Amino acid sequence: MALKKSDFPDFDTNCLLIVTLNGELRRLTCPFEVRNVAEVPHLDYGFIYPVQAVMLSKDGKMVYYIHGKAYYYYHFLIKIEF
Repeated sequence: MALKKSDFPDFDTNCLLIVTLNGELRRLTCPFEVRNVAEVPHLDYGFIYPVQAVMLSKDGKMVYYIHGKAYYYYHFLIKIEF
């Protein structure tokens, strides 16, 4: 089943909600930084990149837009400090 934007009317492509280790809900707004922890095309392993937007792929998985291309979220670690 293909997902459409209308399936997620409150989905905001400019932010990401995360839960901290203390159980607090926090909002990260784009651009936020992530570290590449996998071998993916066009990005260097271990480098930090800015996420321009957060979207859902056609298969329903979260993707980060980095330098105009979509990459699955699980290839990255979020770099945050609270």
